[in-house]
Amino acid sequence: MSTDEEDISSLKKLWLEETLGVTSREFFDLAIEIDQMLDLKERNRSPLSLDGKKLAGYIFAPESRNRILAMFMGVCAAIIGLSISAGASLEDVFSFVEGESIGSMAIIVAVISLFLMLGYLVLWYMFLMIAASISMGFEWFDGLNSTSHRRARTFINQLIILHELPKGRVRSNT
Repeated sequence: MSTDEEDISSLKKLWLEETLGVTSREFFDLAIEIDQMLDLKERNRSPLSLDGKKLAGYIFAPESRNRILAMFMGVCAAIIGLSISAGASLEDVFSFVEGESIGSMAIIVAVISLFLMLGYLVLWYMFLMIAASISMGFEWFDGLNSTSHRRARTFINQLIILHELPKGRVRSNT
């Protein structure tokens, strides 16, 4: 199929219409069918199958948040206790801010906050990349039997974005 179209959305729509053999008005119905198929497959999967979501559930269950928070607070208390036993005191904190202006303290707080935020974002995206790699590993391990929910979500989103509603007929009473 050749076209002079240069708009990427129009090219996507043309490609999907040609590849799937449906018009853009049927994309929404197709997206619903794919979503229902994924739900049906998920409900009827083997109890012995293991995927990234199930593995993550074994490592971290949502009901264990309180335990993890308690462990984190325990680690913080241990660090503070070890710092005090090593000779750190509240005077060290006061000597850090002694003689500093409010403007310089605001700059220090802003810089520290910026570094913490950037560090958090880097760690979060590293975690997402590792999780995506593990997910792709599970997909590769399953071979042709694997269903990628990430790819299915992307495909369904594109179908919904490119779905074309039927044009309404408006009569003018003139």
